[in-house]
Amino acid sequence: MKYLFLALSLGFTINSFAQDPEPELFQTWYLTDIFLEFGAPFKLIEPPVYPFLIISENLDFSGQGSCNTFNGTYMYDPLENALGDIEFNRTNSDCVFQWHNLFESQYFEAVKGPWNYEISDDGVGLQLHIYNFFELSATFINYPLSIPDKDVVNITIYPNPVNDLLNISSENNEISSLIIYAIDGKEISRLNKMNHDMKEISLIKLKSGVYFIEITTDLGKVTKRIVKK
Repeated sequence: MKYLFLALSLGFTINSFAQDPEPELFQTWYLTDIFLEFGAPFKLIEPPVYPFLIISENLDFSGQGSCNTFNGTYMYDPLENALGDIEFNRTNSDCVFQWHNLFESQYFEAVKGPWNYEISDDGVGLQLHIYNFFELSATFINYPLSIPDKDVVNITIYPNPVNDLLNISSENNEISSLIIYAIDGKEISRLNKMNHDMKEISLIKLKSGVYFIEITTDLGKVTKRIVKK
C-alpha cells in the first residue's frame, strides 16, 4: 500500500503543478487524541504522555512518542491532500510502562502515514486532524497542552523552575501520595501520607531537566510539570 501511494505521488508530482500543502501544516503539533486498537485510551494512559509532531516546509518531520523520538521525510500527494513517509527513523528505548510501549508503537505507525488531513480553528489555536481508511484517526493542536486541575482544589507548587526545594501547598485537600516521574515515564520517587499543610520537598538529587509530579488527594489526581534547574 505504501509503495502504491508513493508511486501515485510521484506521478502527480511529475505530471502536474498542483498546490503545495497548506502553510499552516508546517509547525509543531501536540497530540490530544488518537484511536488506539490496543491498550488504554490515550487520555487514560498513566502516567500521562505528551507526544508531538513537527513538520517542516521541506517535508522533513520529527517528534516524540512516550519516551522515544523519531524523524523522517514525507512525500505529499496533492490530489488526495495526503502525506506518507519515504523515510522513518526512531530510537528504541524501553519506556518502562506497558501502556507507554503499546501506545508508542501505534502512534509511530500513525504518524508515518499515509494519511489525509484537515486543519481547522478551534477557538484557541489550530487543530490538525489526520485520518485514513484503515481506522487511523488522530487530533493535534498547535499550542502546548495545559494540564487541568479539575477535581483538585487549590493545589499549588512553587517555585517553578526550581533549584533544590519545591513547595507544595494544598488548601483543604488531604494529599495521599506524591510521585515524581522523569519525562520518559520512569518513577523517580514517591511520598505517601502527606497532609494538607504546605510541604517543602528536596529535589537536590534530581538532575536538571523536565519532570512530572502526580499528586493524589481525596478529591482526585492532578499532574504538574516542573523544570529542575
